[in-house]
Amino acid sequence: MKQIQLSIILKAAEAVDATSEEELDVLVEKYALEQPFLIAHLLQAEEDFDNVDISGLVIYYFAVAMIAAEKSEMTLGKLEPADIDAFHEPFLEELDKFFETEDIADISEFLGQPDMLTYLFGDLKAREDSGEIPEDGELFESSLVVLLALVGLTNCAILKN
Repeated sequence: MKQIQLSIILKAAEAVDATSEEELDVLVEKYALEQPFLIAHLLQAEEDFDNVDISGLVIYYFAVAMIAAEKSEMTLGKLEPADIDAFHEPFLEELDKFFETEDIADISEFLGQPDMLTYLFGDLKAREDSGEIPEDGELFESSLVVLLALVGLTNCAILKN
């Protein structure tokens, strides 16, 4: 299985951090044209969780994931609604197990990109510790759910190609 390495993910995050807001918009638009159903699914979280703050995080991590895949020289297959639907039910089952046990190993195996998962957990926790994500946990938890889906669906796109 093709895996995106942590060092490449960190370089992708640095690249996103170094872009201006306008440059980020151009990048995200490029990747959104390549993966329109993926970004639409992820951005639906704002409505699903009734939380406008989540979209900024989704866009940021979407850009990081797409750049990391590109830097890893992985061509992503275009996800279709049927791919997302096929992922959804097993993902929810794994998510329930994860929140019951807090065992990262099982969800990591299911999602198929352990380094991306390590990065997301670390980065989200750093944002929570810095106060960027409120300590009440609601934004952290809802962001985590959506970003776990991003990891799994990115892996689906890798496997599709």
